[in-house]
Amino acid sequence: MTRSDDEILEFLANTPADPLRATPKVIAANVSVSRPTVQRRLSKLLDGGLVEKVLTEDFEGMYAITDLGERYLAGDADEDELAL
Repeated sequence: MTRSDDEILEFLANTPADPLRATPKVIAANVSVSRPTVQRRLSKLLDGGLVEKVLTEDFEGMYAITDLGERYLAGDADEDELAL
C-alpha cells in the first residue's frame, strides 16, 4: 500500500454520493496524485479487492470503495486480506 492508495481510498470513502463512486479523472482532480498514477493504483486496488469497478449506462468506468477498503481505512483489515 502506498500514500497514493490511502488518498484514493479516503476520497472514495468521503465522496458524497450514493453509491460512493467516481471516475479516475474526478479522483485525480481531488487528490494530490496524477491521473496516470491514479489509474495505475486503481488497477492494484481493484486486484486487491479494495475498490470495485462500476460501469454506468454510458459505459464509463467508475470506482467505488469496497467493504474491505473501508475496513482497511479503519485499521480493521487483516494483513492476510490485503493481497497487494
